Amino acid sequence: MSHSDDQHLSRLAGEAGLHTLRRMRFDWDSIDSASCAAMRLKRSSQAAPDMVAFLGGASSGKSTLFNSLLGREVSCISAHAHETLGPVIAVHEQDAAGVEQLLLEGLFLPGYEWVETKSAGPMKGEVGSVHVFKHTLDAFRGRVIFDMPDFTSKLSADEGAVSCNLLPWFDTVIVVVDEERWFDAAVFETMAQDARRFGPQLHIVFNRTENAEPLTAPQQDRLIAHAATVGAGGSCVSSFASGCGYRPVDTQTCGQLHRWISSASAQGRNVALIKHIHSRCARVVAENVSRKDDFDRLCRDVEGHLGKMVDDTSLSLDLLTDNERSYLGLGHQLLPLYGVLRGIGRRVSRFGLGLPAAKNVDFEKRTDDLAEVLRQNLKARFRHATDRIDELVSESPYLDATPDTVRCNWLLPQVDAEEWALRIRGHIDAWKKETSRQARTGDMAAMSIGLPLLLADILFLGGAGITVPTAVVWLAGFFGGKGVSRLLQRSPAFNDYQATVRSYQALIRESLIDQWQSNRERLPKLHLKMNDPLLESLMYWSVPGRK
Repeated sequence: MSHSDDQHLSRLAGEAGLHTLRRMRFDWDSIDSASCAAMRLKRSSQAAPDMVAFLGGASSGKSTLFNSLLGREVSCISAHAHETLGPVIAVHEQDAAGVEQLLLEGLFLPGYEWVETKSAGPMKGEVGSVHVFKHTLDAFRGRVIFDMPDFTSKLSADEGAVSCNLLPWFDTVIVVVDEERWFDAAVFETMAQDARRFGPQLHIVFNRTENAEPLTAPQQDRLIAHAATVGAGGSCVSSFASGCGYRPVDTQTCGQLHRWISSASAQGRNVALIKHIHSRCARVVAENVSRKDDFDRLCRDVEGHLGKMVDDTSLSLDLLTDNERSYLGLGHQLLPLYGVLRGIGRRVSRFGLGLPAAKNVDFEKRTDDLAEVLRQNLKARFRHATDRIDELVSESPYLDATPDTVRCNWLLPQVDAEEWALRIRGHIDAWKKETSRQARTGDMAAMSIGLPLLLADILFLGGAGITVPTAVVWLAGFFGGKGVSRLLQRSPAFNDYQATVRSYQALIRESLIDQWQSNRERLPKLHLKMNDPLLESLMYWSVPGRK
């Protein structure tokens, strides 16, 4: 096995990889990690033993057959079902040290603890441990024989999961079916299909228990055909023998079991394991690509929203007085006619005529009123922006994999509203003084005598939904213009106010960006980054043709 094979299989088989993929809710389970671990053992150790497992439903007789092969009661047998709780294995005493070393190296049943029997009493097994019985039967040299927990009972979900998750390890599976399940196609076929998913040799023992009626010839033929239908390489009917605890099975069944076990081989599993690993890795990689695209799209949408929000300020509009709002309303009413007005303006401008300015409109808000408007403006703008981001997050398909509702955490920026109000008040006063000095009759600057600073900002910055070019053209036509835009660009008061507006926007924007970055980091991590070693291993095994 190449170093890369071992490295990638080790990652995919490890508890850390399983935990990560489960946390991200990828379709990857313990049985997939077990497949990688089993493949790693096959490729790492030429001395790995063949593995044989007895599987079946509750009280089907698995432990009875297991004990009969070993000649003593190793696994506990009782009158009630669900007695075996974890894997009990039988290993030849000369093989035991090597098998234990494989377990200690993490190559054999990683995550399980090696527990040897300390008494002559039978074992029940335990979840998370492999209970070991050492024997001296040369017929089973080079074989590890498993007695596994109940495979079908809903009452044994945890222990049943043990049997399902260890299926990739078994080279030969002997399914034990009691007479209650002989002709229960749903239970029997599901159990057999699960047992053969990973390419083991499959055999079936139809085990007769105490209350079973004798089989008719047609029934026996039906059982044999049934076994062949589900892919069993062999089958037999085991006769009931009276007694309690350990009791030998009939000679014919025992001989058949010996033949099946002695012919166990790991060759059949290789193709099935590779196919399973490739399929599961390819599925996770494809899903990861889709999720990364969804995550990137969400980030782009949020960043786009933040960018638009910067250009869409309602600060000046909120700060307008009622009189100023009325004047802006007049402009909105006339706006659809701006083309006509522009033409008229061109014709009358040569006569020095223009429409009258709003000389009677003045700014009335006090500094404390300005501060309160700023506080309300900040709350409204911030809430509008965060509500939209929350909406984008909730609608993103990226979070479909998590059942929990994801909520972002937002904190309103700390702003000294009084300080901002004083700055704006100063710009307004400076604008009044400036325009009063510059006003000349017949010149376009006369318009600014009665045009409040905030209204000028609305018209020329597009804060009321009017674009800058449209506003300039409209005003030029409306007032028979002579370079209004250049006039305002030369105004220190106007430029200082614009700088203040941009600073105010930047404050909100930077707070939103910082908080979005924090919220983005707190979003559930549902995809692996391209430089993640685990994704590298998944991509390695998702490539077809691995052998």
